[in-house]
Amino acid sequence: MANLNQQLTAINNNMTEQKVTISGIPRIVAMLENMERCGLFNQQNQDDANAYGENNYSYPHHDFDGSNSGYESSNTVETRNIFPDPDYTPSQPTDIISDYKQIIFATHNIQGGFQSKKDKIIELMVVNKIDFLHVCETNERDNNFDISKSKAHLKYQVPFNNNFSKFFFIINNPDKEKRGSGSRLIISEQLHNHLESTIIQTQGRYISTTFNFKNKTKIYTHSIYLPECNHAHKETYIDIINNLFEKLNQQPNKTNHVTLILGDFNINNLNNNTSSSRGKNKIDDYSKSYILNNIHRAMELILQKFDMVHIGEKFGHKITPTHYSNDASKIPSRIDYIFGSKNLCNKVTEFNIFNTNTSYYSSDHRLLLTSIDHPNANLSKNQKYYNLSRDLPSHEQQYKIKDMDVDQWNTFQIEINKNAYPTYEDYSKDTSISFRSSQNFINERMKRILKDIEEALNLADVQKYKCGAPKRNILPLHIRRQFNQLYQLASLKRYLRDKVSIIENRNNFINVNNTLNQNESDNIDLKEILEIFDKHWKYKRKWLSKLLQFNNIVPIQPLPLILDTVVELERILSFINQLETAINKQLLLDRSA
Repeated sequence: MANLNQQLTAINNNMTEQKVTISGIPRIVAMLENMERCGLFNQQNQDDANAYGENNYSYPHHDFDGSNSGYESSNTVETRNIFPDPDYTPSQPTDIISDYKQIIFATHNIQGGFQSKKDKIIELMVVNKIDFLHVCETNERDNNFDISKSKAHLKYQVPFNNNFSKFFFIINNPDKEKRGSGSRLIISEQLHNHLESTIIQTQGRYISTTFNFKNKTKIYTHSIYLPECNHAHKETYIDIINNLFEKLNQQPNKTNHVTLILGDFNINNLNNNTSSSRGKNKIDDYSKSYILNNIHRAMELILQKFDMVHIGEKFGHKITPTHYSNDASKIPSRIDYIFGSKNLCNKVTEFNIFNTNTSYYSSDHRLLLTSIDHPNANLSKNQKYYNLSRDLPSHEQQYKIKDMDVDQWNTFQIEINKNAYPTYEDYSKDTSISFRSSQNFINERMKRILKDIEEALNLADVQKYKCGAPKRNILPLHIRRQFNQLYQLASLKRYLRDKVSIIENRNNFINVNNTLNQNESDNIDLKEILEIFDKHWKYKRKWLSKLLQFNNIVPIQPLPLILDTVVELERILSFINQLETAINKQLLLDRSA
C-alpha cells in the first residue's frame, strides 16, 4: 500500500503540473497569433506537410543491394505527416572540409541515349564534383509509368574509387507517350542526405525538390524541360507553367530559403526580359490568369513576378550560346538557363558553360553548372550558431592543440614548412586538368593544406579527443524520424499506463488525492485530471491512427474517442508494442544499409 500511495502521489503531482501548463496554452496561442500577424514568422510551407507524400522519392523505405538495378517503389516512402509538432525542423549532417565548401548544381540536355551515356555522366559528375544534375531529353518512355507506384528511385554505386561520392541517387521521370522528352535527376550521396521532398509536377518534363539544411535553411529546385510553345505541346506547356506558378507562390518568402530554376526552356534570349531588365518592362498584373492568357510570354512573366535572376549574366555569360544545332546553317542559340532568387546571388561563387563532347559524351547542348556556398559550411566558424547547433564536429578530427609541448610544436612546424604549393598561374597552365577554375583551385588548395596539417599533427603525436557516442541528429532525416516516433510512442505508453493505474485503483487514488488537496489551496478533482487526459488522447489518437496505417497495422475497430476502460487501454498499448517492434525492425535495416 505504501508503494501504491507513493505512485499515486507521483501521478497526482504530474497531472497537477500538466494542468497548469495546459491552462496557459490559450494565452500562448494568442501570443503566437499576434506574432504571426506582425510578420515575425511565416506560415509553414504546405509542401512540408507532404514532404513524404505519394509523389515523393526522397528516401526509399528499404535498403538497396548496392547493385545498379536497386529500384524501390515510391509508395513505401509516404508518412502522411505523422508528426504532431508542425514546427519540427530537422538538422542534417555536416561534412565541413573548409570555409570554401560548395554545392554544384547543373543542368544538361543530353540529346537522348541516357542508358548508354550513364557511366560517362557519372564520371563527369565525380570529376567536376557536381552534386545535382538535371538531365533532360532522355528520350525514355514508359506507358505504364505511375508516379505513386513506379520503381523510380535508383541507387547507383560508382564503379571506380573517388573521394567525392561513392553513390549517386537517380530519380526517373519518363514521358508516358512521347520519346522526345523525359528527364532525370542525379544527386550525390552527401546532398541526398539533405533531401526533404521530391515531386514530379509534370510527367517527363518537370521535377521539384526541396533540400533541408541547418538553421531552417532550404534550397528549392525546379528542374524543367519546357517544350516549344506551339499547338502540338500547348497542353503540356500550360501544365508546366501552371504548376511552376503554384509551387513558387507556395514557397515561404524567407531570407534563408533560396530558389533555383534550371533546365532547357526552348526560349532564345529569355534572360533579356527577366528581373535584370524588369524596370523597363514592368507591368501591373502578374496574376496567374494574366500569365496563362499570355502563354507565349508566360515564362518571362513568372521570372519577373518572382524576381528571378539569370545567374550566368553575373559571370559574363549573358549572351553565351548553349545550343549548337547539328545543322551548320543555323546560328547557335541560348535556350538553357539557370535562374536563381535574389537572395541566392551573394551565395553563388561560380557559373560555367561546359562542352561534354570532347571528353565525355555527345550532345548538341552545353552543360550549365553553378556553384553556391554550402549552407552549413561556416557554422563551425560562427561561435553564435556553433553554440546553438546540435551537431558538434566529429571528435575524430579534433586535436588537443592546447596540450602540445615544445617538442611537438617544433616537429609540427618543421613538417609544415616542408610543404610547397603551386601558384594559381601554374595551375591555370596545367593542361592535364580538364576543368580549371579559380574556385576549384581554392577548394583543392584548402583540402591539401588541411591534409598537410593533419599529417603534421599526427607526426608530432598530438593527441585527439576521445570519441563519444554518436549523436542521433547526425543521422539521415528518415532515420531520425523513426527515432522521433519511438520517443513519442514511449511517452504515450507511459501516459496510458498511468490511466490504467487510476482506473484499477480509483478509490485509493481518490483518498490520496483528497489528502493532498487538504494541504493545497488549489484543489484538483479527479474529474479535472481525467478531462485533461481525454484532451491529450484526442490529440494523440489522430497521430497514432496515421502511424498505424503507415506501418500497415489495421485495427479491426477504429481507435476509440474516449478511453475509459482497462480493456480499451490495453488494446491501445498492444498496438503501440506492435508499432515499436515494426519501427525498430525497419530502423535496424536502414542503419545497416
